[in-house]
This record gives sequence, structure tokens and C-alpha cells, in this order.
Amino acid sequence: MQRIAAIMNTQPEVFDPPAARLRSLPTTGALEMRNLSFSYNGNGHSALADITLRVEPGETVAIAGATGSGKSTLAQLFWRRYPVPEGTLLFGGVDANDVRLPEWRSRIAVVPQESFLFSQSLRDNLSSPIRISPKSVCSRSASWLP
Repeated sequence: MQRIAAIMNTQPEVFDPPAARLRSLPTTGALEMRNLSFSYNGNGHSALADITLRVEPGETVAIAGATGSGKSTLAQLFWRRYPVPEGTLLFGGVDANDVRLPEWRSRIAVVPQESFLFSQSLRDNLSSPIRISPKSVCSRSASWLP
């Protein structure tokens, strides 16, 4: 029970901004990282150092690299799983720290390295993360099959 209580009492590392700083994201815009550096728990060892990246609307980006090179860390920062310094992560010129988490996350799609399947039908697995009908997803997904 102590472990459950400890988990339930854990405070999030990333918070919504105060109302005075709150901004809405534009409908479209580039996703940018500007000179972003990051280390876990301030341990002094940089997981990422001075990353600059710009992804224009409509572009698809794949991040590849050796084990331990920071791919997952980069994806977690895009998703705002960890706090980022002011002015280092932006969408359409708006700082991630000035946007509510649900709004930010609704604009970013991250595909994890590892797939996860529920012990259900293929149709349920294809449609589970998104809110559209399983039948619609399966018809579109199967359209490329021979």
C-alpha cells in the first residue's frame, strides 16, 4: 500500500502555465527545437545537447540513431513529458511552456519504438488509440493489403 500511496502522491514535472501566460496554439505552424539541452534529474550528464530542429507543416520526420543516442528522450520532450527551458520548444512560434498540456499534445503525434497490442481483435488493436469507428479504420488500413 505504501508504494501505491507514493505513486498517487507523486507530483507531475510538467504543469499548465499560469493564466497570465496562457496562449493558444495557431492552427498550423512549424514545430521547433532551439538549442535544446536536457539531462535527467539534473544529473549533469547531457542526454541531449544543443539540439536545433525545425519541422514544417506537412513534413514527416523519422529520428534514427544508435541505442542511447537520445531518440526516446527527444520524443518525450516533443510530447512534453519532461519540462523544457523557456524558448527551446515551440509550435508556430508559441513557446510550449505557455500552452496547456492537452492542447499541446493534441498537435503532436509520436510513434513509439515498441508496439503494443491488446489481447483483443486486430480491429480493436488498430482503432484503440484513436476515436473513430473500428470498422472505418480497418477498411482504410486493409485497403493496401493484396
